[in-house]
Amino acid sequence: MVAVTATPDPTTGTMLIQVEQTIMRDLFTRVVAGGWGNATTGQAWANTGGVAGDYSVTGTEGQVSNGSLNVARITTVDTLSNDHDLDIRWHTPGATTPTGTGSWSGSAVARYTDASNFYFASVDIAPGGVTTLYIRKRVLGVNTDLTSVVMSGTHAANQTYGIRIAVCGTQIKAKAWNTGTGTEPDWMLTTKDFDLPTGTRVGQRSFINLGSTNPLPLLWQWDNAVCIIGQPVHLYRVVDGEYSEVRGSPFNTNSQTAAADTATATLWDNEGPFNVSTTYVLRSNCSTQDQATSTPVTLDADFGWLRDPTDPSTNIEIVESGMYDPCEVDDLVVFSGLGSPVYTSSSGIFDIIDSPRPSTVSQVRKSHASGLTLTSFSLDDLLDLEDLFAPGTILALSLPTAYGWAQRTSGTDYITIGDIEQLYVGVDQRVTFRVWSVPFRLSYAPPDPTEGGTGGNGIGGGGATYDDLAASALGLTYNTLTASLETYDQVAAGVGY
Repeated sequence: MVAVTATPDPTTGTMLIQVEQTIMRDLFTRVVAGGWGNATTGQAWANTGGVAGDYSVTGTEGQVSNGSLNVARITTVDTLSNDHDLDIRWHTPGATTPTGTGSWSGSAVARYTDASNFYFASVDIAPGGVTTLYIRKRVLGVNTDLTSVVMSGTHAANQTYGIRIAVCGTQIKAKAWNTGTGTEPDWMLTTKDFDLPTGTRVGQRSFINLGSTNPLPLLWQWDNAVCIIGQPVHLYRVVDGEYSEVRGSPFNTNSQTAAADTATATLWDNEGPFNVSTTYVLRSNCSTQDQATSTPVTLDADFGWLRDPTDPSTNIEIVESGMYDPCEVDDLVVFSGLGSPVYTSSSGIFDIIDSPRPSTVSQVRKSHASGLTLTSFSLDDLLDLEDLFAPGTILALSLPTAYGWAQRTSGTDYITIGDIEQLYVGVDQRVTFRVWSVPFRLSYAPPDPTEGGTGGNGIGGGGATYDDLAASALGLTYNTLTASLETYDQVAAGVGY
């Protein structure tokens, strides 16, 4: 089920967040008569159309026995979300193709409110075996075709179809494929509709059109149902009710399967505050509704940290005090002071002839510049500080607010560092003790190069490589994304999903 788990990592000054995006899945590994019972994830299936005996579960599949023309058989479960990406499999065992003039229709249902209001993606099998994929809506009991495409190949006996529908905001997507002869394709149909903004149930619809002359009842078998919230998703840290998006978000998780909760991603929050209760919230790309919230967690620090938001491997802990002992040199970076803040004026002050007062052109005063003084003790400390400073990137400095630091942001703010001076102590430079003078200016957060990334921000992601993460983006490559004619910013923002 949808979940967010946050685990502090005090050794790097980061928070590990693991996201599970599945809201429903069902393997149908139970035996039930007169209904479908409960899905693997626990939700109860509800039936609409026919009688209870039309529905059963065999231990491997959910069955629907449809003995009526023009009367749908529908089963749905409640996801508690209006945002759906449903994947399900179906086939009609023993049947060949429709005869007469009426087609068969097997559909994945999303945003279902009741039998008169829902969206559905349908594979229609016509007499002769031609298959067509439709996106349809049913509003106030009236069906409307929104878009369609003829599928390749023709229907054969006992052929299994995969069908998938994604409803995200006003956008609807669908795809379908023969699971025996083909792999899951890219989205085949995309449309927009505004009629059904709510509806939290998903499921299946089995239907036989008027004109079919096949013997009744016709048996449908359904399997491997799984539904996730729409991708990309957004992850926020919440401190004192204030939301801030975690670096690497929005992002895509790995593709979902019914076999296990595998629509997962791993992110590392390398910018969260210390010693403050924090929760992490998952939202879909479609709404501001919180889909899952972690338990409150606190990332503890004895004093402070200097962190690179894009690379936690170089983070350095700052301690409050330390003692140099030439016989026992510890790896230790000690806080040795903050300089006086200087708030630079950008306003123009212009003297006017024969006027006792100048004319002022006001501009926003700059946030303060200052200096950080650090003391290191070992040569390893020296190398570590050099590695942290080398890229010249914006860093996050976290110190106790009691020092007057970052009082508006729970003790963490961004700095750009100027020319650094490393001072020796004494004449003997073999003594590894060093004092570092680190001038800086307050800065905005660095740009997020991982935004719209795949499988999270890729920082410490459980050993996953960039290629692994890129391959997880719903099977899409960079080339297929650019072929969508969307800009990078649009793709990052989820447009076109």
